[in-house]
Amino acid sequence: MIVKTFNLHTIRVFIIFILLFAISYTYGQTTDLIISEYIEGSSNNKYIEIYNGTGASVNLTDYEIRIYANGSTTPTSTISLSGTLTNGNVYVIANSSATAWSGIPDLSTGSLNFNGDDAVELFKISTSSTIDLFGNIGCDPGSSWTGGGNSTQNKTLIRNSSVCSGITADSPINCPFPTLGTEWTQFPQDDVSNLGSHTANCACTPLTEPTTAPSSLTFTNIQCYQADISWTNGDGNNRIVVVSVNPISGTPADQTNYPADNNFGSGSAIAAGEYVVYNGNGNSTIVLGLNSNTTYYVAVFEYNGSSPNCDENYLATAVTGSFTTDNNCTCPEIKSILVNACSSAEGTDEYIIYQNGNFDTYVDSLSITFPSAGTFCNNGCGTNTLLNNPTYINQLNTTAGCPGLFVFSDTIPANAQVIVFTGNPPSYTMDFSSQCGAGPFYAIFCNNTNTGGRFANSGGNRTTAIDFSSTCSDAVTYYASSANTGTDGDYVDFDAAGNPYYKNNANCAVPLPVELIYFTGQVINEDLTLLTWATASEINNDYFAVEHSNNGLDFNIIGHVPGNGNSNYVQEYEFYYDGNTENPNYFRLKQVDFNGNFEYSEIIVIEGINNNLGFYFDNNTKTLFFTGINDDLQNISIYDVSGKVVYTSNINSGNKIILSHLQSGIYIINMNNSFNSYRQKIVIE
Repeated sequence: MIVKTFNLHTIRVFIIFILLFAISYTYGQTTDLIISEYIEGSSNNKYIEIYNGTGASVNLTDYEIRIYANGSTTPTSTISLSGTLTNGNVYVIANSSATAWSGIPDLSTGSLNFNGDDAVELFKISTSSTIDLFGNIGCDPGSSWTGGGNSTQNKTLIRNSSVCSGITADSPINCPFPTLGTEWTQFPQDDVSNLGSHTANCACTPLTEPTTAPSSLTFTNIQCYQADISWTNGDGNNRIVVVSVNPISGTPADQTNYPADNNFGSGSAIAAGEYVVYNGNGNSTIVLGLNSNTTYYVAVFEYNGSSPNCDENYLATAVTGSFTTDNNCTCPEIKSILVNACSSAEGTDEYIIYQNGNFDTYVDSLSITFPSAGTFCNNGCGTNTLLNNPTYINQLNTTAGCPGLFVFSDTIPANAQVIVFTGNPPSYTMDFSSQCGAGPFYAIFCNNTNTGGRFANSGGNRTTAIDFSSTCSDAVTYYASSANTGTDGDYVDFDAAGNPYYKNNANCAVPLPVELIYFTGQVINEDLTLLTWATASEINNDYFAVEHSNNGLDFNIIGHVPGNGNSNYVQEYEFYYDGNTENPNYFRLKQVDFNGNFEYSEIIVIEGINNNLGFYFDNNTKTLFFTGINDDLQNISIYDVSGKVVYTSNINSGNKIILSHLQSGIYIINMNNSFNSYRQKIVIE
């Protein structure tokens, strides 16, 4: 016993000496964080140590520790990390009941509970990848893994200083832990003498510097908030693209990795305000998150390198250029929400419809926040992601009977119609056959199987918001479904100003139809009547057929007025009826889609020339004075240019209305009684 204790102590002293020597005379950088110590001690004495040797501080909120017990292929416990781990330091995680170490752990949690046959994974959230692995996921080795004289049961294991990168993949064959004997040094159970510090002795020598810079820098598809950048590569094996609002003055430093993000301002910087938007071996990228009507400067630098923060060698000469973004920009807008599914699976069978602005967007740039169940996005939302579902898209097209009505594309074209389904997949078979010819609709699916409603069917106001990029967002507020019919198929349409319109459609296929704001008429003389109408928004609108009747029952088509197809804005129309105005005339509109589907407007009656309504507006006093009003009660409604009703009332002969409470702008006055109707614009100065 005495001899064994002496030999073990001698070995430990020798190892510590070697580690101290390495600290004094070497400097090492790891490719990412690594697991540097594993302690499977007695009782609850469980510890995991993580080391940062990357050469830079690391935000730990992007990392998790995942435990896979007894051969499980899915985590049996997940531990979220927090804070910043500076270069050269460690982060110690302890079981909340551990007592072997007298130091203060960075995190104590009951979730850190493992045995010698459980795999421990260091997982990176932003890249959805394994950064390091102790053991083997999906394999149960019995009581422990063994190799090179080492065992994972009832032992302390320290990562060798020569290890500069983690295990990023494991083999499913024979449950191996092949690096256990080559990358780890074993100590007895409950040995915590080295816990709290680590070093890496990585040999980092820069590779040969490239000699040929990139060339032929070009800019295409320049839009309001994004642009495509391409170039001809030099002779390096990688390159970085740097973007700034000022001419590029900085140069990248050798042996430094510059993490990239194509959302301008989110990547690392080579100098103040000079952000890396691309780092790789390709010859093109898309830069997002720009401001409109702004000039951006670009530089592309070649480098040779394969180990981050280790062997990079940059060519200081770069190809440079600049471009200016568009200044004529419209952002996407939410148009409709199915707030009460046509099934009991509310959470998977609802959806949002929005129309893209006049520039391309990307699925990865979307962030959708629901009234219930949080936010879904592809960066920073955990498992609440957005994705494609080819099987359900095919089902939608088959049910509708028109191939290509629904599609998926990560690049969502300008002005495209987009439907975001709240489930993956929805359980309800939705029939969009009425929309054949109106597509394509770009389908996106929330990675969600929870049937709890996203929009809530009871209570007060609800708000749904979408960030489309760093420069565009939209939010709409509406009452819960109970304020509508409170039944399946309730949905809400929104005009350009975000005003809600509550409706119900039992088949749940409700892309925005033509939204008619008003339809009215005015007698011009004994042989001429002017009909006017306006829409707040349109989808698939081919034309209006104007129909006339002498009795309100039998209608004939008297003319056609082309529609505007698809529109987010108020569209105004007019039609002159050349016919006798002495007797009552009845009119209605037949709105016809490109696919032949149609719907009728309400019927209006124009009584005759002796029953004209009218008014005049005094801008000095902001007063409406009415003319041609008989003793019948009149109705007046005033709309702003978005189609929102800003005033409504009943008036009698001799009445006047003060409009000083309205802001300056264009307004539409609509008047009617049982005999006639009248419509006219006014401008409040």
